[in-house]
Parts: sequence; structure tokens; C-alpha cells
Amino acid sequence: MQRNNVIDREQQAAHHTSRDITLAMSHLQQPRESICSYSYRLLYSSFMAQGTEINHLKTQISQLASDCEYYKQSWKQTDEYNKSISHQGEELKGLKAEVLRLTTERKDLLDEMGRREKDKVSIENAFVNLERQHQDLVQEMKFFEPMYQAYLDGKFQLRKPTSSASTEATSASGSMDSMIDPTLCQHACPEEFEEGGITGHGMKEDE
Repeated sequence: MQRNNVIDREQQAAHHTSRDITLAMSHLQQPRESICSYSYRLLYSSFMAQGTEINHLKTQISQLASDCEYYKQSWKQTDEYNKSISHQGEELKGLKAEVLRLTTERKDLLDEMGRREKDKVSIENAFVNLERQHQDLVQEMKFFEPMYQAYLDGKFQLRKPTSSASTEATSASGSMDSMIDPTLCQHACPEEFEEGGITGHGMKEDE
């Protein structure tokens, strides 16, 4: 405690000494200046310095106010950005759901296309079979058409039954014997076209 008091007294003594030295130098520079004039000049200088400092502080305050306004606007924009991001997040969820739905629909369409492709192959195979059957029927029609035309022209003759077996065959076939076109069947049934047999417009004579 005593030591602190000693230090305070030393500091006060140093302050007074410094003030005395300043006053002495002021008297040397301006011998006629009184202590009051010196004090006034010193206070005025201090006041001007403080005024400059105040102006500087005002400038800083204005700058800080401008910065605060900028930060307020930035905060508002940040809040708006956050709201926009939140809204876009909701839209993104909707878009993800839409993408999932479209992906599912695409998969279903691909599956349907696969099934239709298989059906197409089956239909093409069936068409090929039908075309083959059609060609076969055309060939059969070409084979039977002359016979049918000959039938229309009256060139077919009915064979008389010559035995009990032929009689049974005739009754089994609806009481009609085979209709034969000699010009069409002479190569297929040469035994039926022996001399004295069936002719183009006649029947074999009964013995």
C-alpha cells in the first residue's frame, strides 16, 4: 500500500515536472504569453483535435450505419433466399416424385413394348403359317379347278357298280360313285382306260 502511494506521488511529480517544462518552453517561445493564454491555446488545440476525432468518429458512425443497413438488406435477402430455397426444396420433392412416376411409367411401357414385340413375333409366325396354308389351298384349288370346270361342262360320268364291294362303296358314299374325268385321270388311272373301257363321253359296257 505504501509502495503504491510512493508510485502515485512519483507519477504526480513527474506530471508537474513535465508541465513546468512545457510552460518554461512556452515562455521562452512566447515570453509575453500568460499561463491563462497558454492554457486557453492548449485547450483550444485539444478541442480542435477532439473535433477532428469527433468528425472522424462521425464518419465511422455513418459508415457503420451504412454497413448496418447493408447487413439488414443482406439479412432480408438471405431470409428471402432461405424461403426461396425452402420453396424450391418442396418443388424438388414434387419433381422427384414426378420423375419416379415417369420412370415407373417408362418401365411399364418398356414391358408392354416387350410383350407386344413377342405378340408381334407370334402374329408374324401365325401369318407365315396362314400364308403357307393359303399357298397350299391355292395349289389345291389349281388342282381341283379343272375338275370343277369339267364338272360344270358335263364331262364327268358316273361309273356303274360292278360288284358287291363297289355297291357297298357306292351306298357308303351317298349312292354316288366316283366322278371321273377321263382326260384328267388317264395318267393317274391307266387301268381304267383300257380299250373297250371308259371313254370321254361314255360308260363301260355291261357284258
